[in-house]
Amino acid sequence: MRRRVRPAEPDATQGKAWRAAGRPRTYNQYGGMMHMLAALDLATGKIYYRIRQRKRWREFLGLLKARSRWPGEKLYMVLDNSSPHKHTEVRTWAADNDVELVFLPTYGSWLNWIESEFAALRYFALNGTDHRTHTEQNAAIGAYIRWRNARAEPKTNFAPESPVRKWTEIPSQGRLTQLYDLRMSDRSLADEELQTARLSLRRPIEADIDAIFAIHSDPGTCLHNPSDALGQLEEAGELYQRWNDQWHSCGYGYWVVRRHNSALQLGFCGIKPMELNGMKVLNLFYRFATSAWGHGFASEAATAVTTWASRRIPDLPLIARVRPTNAASQRVAVRAGLTRAEHLDGAGYDGFDWIYAAKLRN
Repeated sequence: MRRRVRPAEPDATQGKAWRAAGRPRTYNQYGGMMHMLAALDLATGKIYYRIRQRKRWREFLGLLKARSRWPGEKLYMVLDNSSPHKHTEVRTWAADNDVELVFLPTYGSWLNWIESEFAALRYFALNGTDHRTHTEQNAAIGAYIRWRNARAEPKTNFAPESPVRKWTEIPSQGRLTQLYDLRMSDRSLADEELQTARLSLRRPIEADIDAIFAIHSDPGTCLHNPSDALGQLEEAGELYQRWNDQWHSCGYGYWVVRRHNSALQLGFCGIKPMELNGMKVLNLFYRFATSAWGHGFASEAATAVTTWASRRIPDLPLIARVRPTNAASQRVAVRAGLTRAEHLDGAGYDGFDWIYAAKLRN
């Protein structure tokens, strides 16, 4: 399992409005992003972790090699469907070292017990803090993990009375869950292209990897979302694989945006299923090459995607997560038919998120 961590992360939510005097709630985080990879041993309740600058299959394989702590027995690793977890090198190493990779259902990572441990880590070690460096933050994380592991107990009887464990019972959001799962398994839409007055939107292919890298390695395109920036072509290939995995599992995802009768990739726009504050939603994404800015392409593509989503997936709310300082992205969200939903605002990967939404349920 992985979590992104970064220094200078004050908790300024309602009721806990700590922050340095005169400093805006969404000030820049110049320390960049680090990634926490962790494993929870259910037999002892202890957490084993590493913090790395990258989150590729190589870093994940490094965590897996902690299996030497359990010699002479088969190890079952429960994890989500992230592409680094499924890399050929990872699968080969696991098979050679008696490790079985147990993948959770798509978008079912909440079933993994370690998710609650990440929530506790954030609450006890990160919320309300203002770490100046990653070294300082890593020390706080390490201190909490040591304190927690000293008091760890075996993990047993996980939610024994939960209706999730019973095939004959459906939780209170059962109807929505069924609709959501139905949409996830409906791959009949996978080859559908979207057309607008000027643009054509199609599913990504491997030949788009160079364009994915070119756009995501441009400092201007990821100015407000620095954790999305790519530094190597290999990372673009991994990103493409994640996009392609979603297309395989859902039948929709991110489209490549081009002008009619042109092979040049202007950018990418699409939707991804996720959870926001416990609510299943579709997240609207758009990112365009800086050379395509100022022509209304993002608004035109986003409008086409939101129209498609409203027609094809009407049961799920649509949201866009936007930085408060990104006025251009805010305009795109509004032109695509979304409106501000201040009650859903909250902390995101790279700072505070403003939420724009459509089709919200009462």
